Parts: sequence; C-alpha cells; structure tokens
Amino acid sequence: MEPRESLARRDALLRAARRCAGEASAEAVLRTLLDEAVGLVGADDGGVARWDAAARQLVQVESFIPSANLGVLLDLERSASGRAATNREAVVVNDYPREGDPNSPAGRMGVRAGVAVPLVYEGRLIGTLSVSTFDPDKRFDDEDAASLELLAGIGASALIGRERAELEGALAVRNDLLAEVSHDLRTPLTAARGQVQLLQRDVAGLAEPARTKMGQGLDRVDRAIARMTQLIDLLRDAALLEAGQPLDLRRRAVDLVALAREEVEEYRQLAPTHRLRLVGPAQLAGFWDPSRLERVLDNLLGNAVKYSPEGGSVTVTIRRDGDWASLAVRDQGIGIPPADLGHVFDRFYRAKNVGGRIRGTGIGLAGARQIVAQHGGSIMVESVEGRGSTFVVRLPIDHEDDD
Repeated sequence: MEPRESLARRDALLRAARRCAGEASAEAVLRTLLDEAVGLVGADDGGVARWDAAARQLVQVESFIPSANLGVLLDLERSASGRAATNREAVVVNDYPREGDPNSPAGRMGVRAGVAVPLVYEGRLIGTLSVSTFDPDKRFDDEDAASLELLAGIGASALIGRERAELEGALAVRNDLLAEVSHDLRTPLTAARGQVQLLQRDVAGLAEPARTKMGQGLDRVDRAIARMTQLIDLLRDAALLEAGQPLDLRRRAVDLVALAREEVEEYRQLAPTHRLRLVGPAQLAGFWDPSRLERVLDNLLGNAVKYSPEGGSVTVTIRRDGDWASLAVRDQGIGIPPADLGHVFDRFYRAKNVGGRIRGTGIGLAGARQIVAQHGGSIMVESVEGRGSTFVVRLPIDHEDDD
C-alpha cells in the first residue's frame, strides 16, 4: 500500500467509525457503511446482504446504486457474498463473468471484479458487505480485502449497537460502541501480526535478492498492522472519553527522544514529500505511558503531514525546562483560523478551512489532550492561517503518583 493511501485509509476508517456510531437506525448504518466501503477501495458499486440464520438465506437488502434487486436471494455457493458468508472470510473475484454468479444482482449489472467480506459480531454472522467495479482494467487485492474486513467490523458493531439501543432504549449503549469496535478489530490484527512474524523468520532462509524484497514487503505490512493497532487503541480511548471515564495509564521509564525518533522515522517513509527532522538532546527520560505518548506523537505528526498537503518542513523539537519536558511539532501547512483555535481540542470539532477538503474525525486531538492531562501535563497550539501550526506538549519528568 502506498504511504498516502495508507494514511487516507486510516482516516477513512476513523471517519466510518464516527459516522456509524452517530447513526440512529440500522438502515442509516447500512447506507453509511456502503458509502464508506465504495470510497475506501475506489469501487463503483456495493451492496449489503442480511443473513437469515433460521432459513439459512442471504438476502440483498441495500445497494449503493439504486437497484431493483433488493430482496433477492444470493447463491451461497456461486456468489462472492454467498462464499464470504459460508466461509466467514473475504472473497476477491477479479474475473466476475467466470468466477462469480452471472445470475446474481452484480452479475446481471455487468460487474467485472468485486470483493465480499462477512459482517460478523462475536461469532454471529449478520450478513455481508461487498463492493464491485465495472472497469475491466481494475483489480482488487488482499489489502483491499483487509481494509474492507476492518470496515465490516466497524459496521457489524454499529449494527449490533443500533439493535441494542432499539431493544433496550439505552443511550449508554452508544457510548460503548467504539469500545466494541476496537475489541472486534483487534483479533484479526493480532492474528495477522503473528503470521507476519512467522513469515519474517522463514524469509531469513531465502537467497538474495528474494530475501531483501520479501523482507522489505513484510516490514511494510508489519508497520501497517502496527498503525491499525494504534487506530484501534484510539477508538477504545475515544469510547472511554465519551463515557466520561479516565484512561488507564501504564507508566514506566521512557526516553521521549527515542520515542519521537521512531515516530519521525516512520513518517519519513509514510510522507516522503515532507522534510521531517528531530531537534533535541541525546535522551530525555521520564515516567510516562509509552504507548499513549506514542499515540500523541502519531496524532501530532500525522496532522502536521496531512495539513501540509504541498509538503514542506515538519520539525519536532524536544528540550528540558527544569522538571518539565517540552515537545513541539511545527509544520508549514494551512494553519488554523483564529476563530477555531479555541476549539481544536474539542471532540469531533474540525476547523472551518478543512471541512470537505481534508479528511479527518476530530477525535485525535481530544484524545491527545486527555492523555497529556492525565500525565499532569498540558498541550497548546499556536497557528497562523496559511503559514502553519505549532503544537507544544509539556510533561512533568518525575511524576510517579497514581492516576
């Protein structure tokens, strides 16, 4: 997956989680799910099918392009959605006329390629999510299927959330939704990381140049899984914050400079058009939660890159100020309008100059502020619209009190 595409897909999944969580009905969730799925992999059409466990039937219930095929039964053996439901796994079909079901809704519309994934929640099959294209030259791959599986996990959790809300009439269920999403998404990612680690050991025995090529490819997959895991943690924390609960910090001795160096190196690969540099001492240790601080850094660097679409410099500066550590991230991007500066850390808030232009969810900075605050620190921003922004995080270096 290309670096920019990886960032775009991560943002799309965050946006999908937010949109699905905010929908008031199952029908609205399905429509949102389809909209996000088609855009996520650049498809032309898509559909959602419901699984009737009692009758063991898969019924088309939603279509991206208005269709008269709603209510049609899908063949469990021949259609891509039927196979995805039967085998509980993603199905990629890149020659639909030969490998698909010509009598299915997709087949009758002239689909050339498609992907179908199951909608599963805690072992319960809800249905399937599928996308397709009419372009004879377009092909879907395993990364497309993996992205759709993650999106399907979000959709399945959202559907169950709506079902519970309707049955129980409890608004609290909506606050649990993001936590459930993160729980569902973690399982396939853990399995994927385990497989990557096994393959990395096997690659060591290959001859060159295959060893280097395969090793680099697996490293890229491993980094993508790590970033998706960070996304899941962000969703889980967002659910806790929405419910008004504090985060569970796990403090230990951490070198802030080393942590920042890893993040900077990661973004140098993800954003090669930007010039990233780290300025600071050789090390600066404190007693913090490393995974949560890594998320703060990832959010600030990700925003600096995303909101500098034309490239430019992104500088991370770390220094010690008495008993405090200071970390600043400065970019040369589009900046923040003065009227929005006081709201950038509000949950789900987005500045007026990015709406509709640059994708985002509005939960990253809210989570960063909570993480920093629970460490006893502070986060602030200075910005000039059109010239860039600087976010500054201050953390107490020796703070071992309980949260």
